Formats: sequence, structure tokens, C-alpha cells
Amino acid sequence: MEVKRLMPDKGVLRELYLKSGNQCAFPGCHEVMIDSQGHFVGEICHIEGAMPGGERFNPKQSNEERRAFSNLMLLCRNHHATTNDVNKYTVPVLSQMKIKHEEKFTDIAARMLETVIDYSNLKKVFAARSLNKINKVLEWNLSADELKESIKDLNKFVTVLQTLPKSTRQLLSIMVKRGKNIHSQQKFKIYLPEIEKATSLDRSKLIEHLKILEQYNLAWIDWDEGEAILLNSQRGWPLYSDFNKFCIRENRDLAELIVDLDFSILD
Repeated sequence: MEVKRLMPDKGVLRELYLKSGNQCAFPGCHEVMIDSQGHFVGEICHIEGAMPGGERFNPKQSNEERRAFSNLMLLCRNHHATTNDVNKYTVPVLSQMKIKHEEKFTDIAARMLETVIDYSNLKKVFAARSLNKINKVLEWNLSADELKESIKDLNKFVTVLQTLPKSTRQLLSIMVKRGKNIHSQQKFKIYLPEIEKATSLDRSKLIEHLKILEQYNLAWIDWDEGEAILLNSQRGWPLYSDFNKFCIRENRDLAELIVDLDFSILD
């Protein structure tokens, strides 16, 4: 059979766009696929290459299988290029990346007919089940029973985090990256003018997000001094500090945890 590069049909493209949530599927990336002017700025990536010589090309696939929904995912230009590393981004790795990304948005279509939607409830949480990975990476040397207690503490924090609007979690992620540890790493201190400049957020929008963090007891704001203290300790566990260390050592984006709520990476 002659190998031909076939364009995905309209039904497949529609399903890809809907299940992408208008975001790049690469973990931690929030580049849009369709910009505010309605232009498609993302790229369609073949998990198994469309043509011989392409990344992860599978000669056993048919032309139809190569353009099927299961073999396609939406990525931004930078991460499409990143996934050309076939040794790191194998077929199983990209397939799982696609599945986990699309799972976040599977319930949205069913709820679009509701007049009022609480979008925070549409976010799927990938819970931690063992914490074995972070236990090893940060050299905690905790027992299985001790890790079970840590999982309980983490779940309490995640329950609150899940309730926040996504944009507030995005700001929180930036604040954690730029924060300074104080009081034996139990709290994070942030200089608000620095955050305002780094994010280019309008002052009123910044204040809105900060008030939300205060409401959920995740931050204490000193408006006079222009400082924020992020409260992140669960029974003495400095979550933000450990999240930062883990992501740095594993070369991951902190947003995978705080924004995407994918705590399975800690396993």
C-alpha cells in the first residue's frame, strides 16, 4: 500500500479542538491553539509519523490510522519541535500525554448547555497515590505508612487548590517560583510589585486574585508593605518548598502541580 499523507477529516479536527481545551497538550504549557482573533496558531502532531522518515513512523499503520484521532494531538510550535526527540518522547509517552491532557476536558461538552457553570468543577485532579517518586528524589527516606499520612495531608491541600479559579492557580504558581522561604521554610514571602511587573497584571486584577488566596487561607497580604505570605504548611510539611525542589531536580514545570493539578507525577 502506498503511503500518503492524508489531512484529518473535519470530524476528527473538531474533536481534537474540543478536547484540547484550547491548550497545548504538553504538560505545564498553556499556549492557546486558537488565538483571540480566531486564528489557529497551534500545530497538529502525529504521534506515529505521517510519512516514512517522520518521527516514530510505523510502517504497519494504514493511511487512515495515521490520520485518526487516536494518532493526533495539538501542540504549540515549540513543544511540537521538542517532541521530535524520539528517544525521550516515544509513542507510549506521547499517547499518555494526549490522554491525560484530554481527560481534563471530557466533561465540558456535556455541561455546556447549563446556564451557569462553575468551571473549577470541570478540572480533573490526578491524585498522588504513593509519593514514592518525591520520597526518592528529595531523599526523605519515609516508610510506606509515613507516606500514607503525607498523602492525606496533600489531599487536604489539593481540595482547596482545586476550588480556585485556574487563573488564580496560575498566579499562585508564579508567586511560588519567585517566593523566598522564611520561618524554617514553612512560609513563602513575595514582594507584590515584583509579581505585578512580572505578570503585567492590572493592579485591580492582581488584587482580586490575592483576595481569593486570602479567602481560602492560602495567603496573608500586607497591603501597606506590598508583601504577601503564602501559607503552605500541612502538619509541618512545607509543600511549596518541596514542590519547587522536586520540579527543579526533575526538570518539570511547577505549573504541572499547581495549575494542572497533576500530583501523579510525585508517584
